[in-house]
Amino acid sequence: MQDFITTCTADDFDPLVGDAFMLTAADTAFEIKLLGVKRLGAGSKRDRPVVIDGVELPAREAFALSFSGPVDRGFQQGIFALTHPATGELHLMLTCFDADADARFYEAVFS
Repeated sequence: MQDFITTCTADDFDPLVGDAFMLTAADTAFEIKLLGVKRLGAGSKRDRPVVIDGVELPAREAFALSFSGPVDRGFQQGIFALTHPATGELHLMLTCFDADADARFYEAVFS
């Protein structure tokens, strides 16, 4: 059986917009909120299957997830475990792309 992360699409995350995900790092854990799902367009579609470790992964349109988290707990970028009941535990590369007085904003890109 393939992992959710290898087969998921933007459509899988649409119903989760507004939900909290638990982010776990080496020495901390806190919630971040899924703010949106952005489809990156047909030009960004992996238009053919890819084989990794003998497993064929289907083609999929690239997409990005944006999250907000607490302003006092954050990071610039890294691979973190995010957990949600609908997705299970996902290990995603998150990058901080903005911050304001109330929150830090992160993005994960799927291609």
